[in-house]
Amino acid sequence: GNIRIFFECILLCRYGYPFAEFADFVYDNDRDDILWIESEKAGTPAFPIEGMYTRNVVDSDGNVFEYELSTPGLRGQSGGPLFDSHGVVFGMQSETTFLHLGFDLFGVPIKVNGQIKQVENHPFLHVGRCITVDVIKSFLDAHSIKYYVGDPMGHVDVINGDSNNGSAAQI
Repeated sequence: GNIRIFFECILLCRYGYPFAEFADFVYDNDRDDILWIESEKAGTPAFPIEGMYTRNVVDSDGNVFEYELSTPGLRGQSGGPLFDSHGVVFGMQSETTFLHLGFDLFGVPIKVNGQIKQVENHPFLHVGRCITVDVIKSFLDAHSIKYYVGDPMGHVDVINGDSNNGSAAQI
């Protein structure tokens, strides 16, 4: 929704596999979950990146659909969770974009290895954007995909979906 749920400067973490080369999992239909299996490609690095929440991103109707963070996500982290220090999921990494900083340089003389060179520079700040958990839940609801919602005490509720469709997500 349109409610701002946290303040600027809260640290959040994105988690993903930007250097992924793995296939060491299988889907367990009975448990409705994935299982990690032994693989010859063990040791794929998971990569957390922290960032400060900077602002909400709104659609044309004024609804918040993404959060912006002060650091970029890496290629391979898209689809990974965005969470706080307590493990509460706030959303999912979706894109990295840039903001033009306006400190452009044109033909500025800079000494490089003892020689004057004319340089140009157009700096940008790269920021990460994450889809909100509410958008994810709305998508799952619209497609009747079952998902799980937990609380800090470990209680889990199954939400929506046809239990026979085999599609599930945990939030």
